Amino acid sequence: MSDAPKTDQNQVMDISTILNNPQIQKLYVNRTVVGNTISDMFVIAQSTGTQPVVIQMSFITAKTLADDLLKMIAEFEDKTGQKILSMKDIQGKLAKQFSGAPM
Repeated sequence: MSDAPKTDQNQVMDISTILNNPQIQKLYVNRTVVGNTISDMFVIAQSTGTQPVVIQMSFITAKTLADDLLKMIAEFEDKTGQKILSMKDIQGKLAKQFSGAPM
């Protein structure tokens, strides 16, 4: 008998159904701030001209999300041959350009 947890059918997400359902709220984010308390993590997310949204999660959920996002980005970069720059990467390049330092 396996010790692996059994998947509850109610927990399985049908991604295409969720993405195509107009009744499910969707949020586009182009600005984030992350932080933590002693017991959980939070992301403050915002899109230009909108009110911020706070997303709270356990450290385990946050780490799983980070791992999943990094994996998806790596797969995208591998398939396209294009490195995705972070906002920090772009800010650093622009700072060098505007300070007169060679890039």
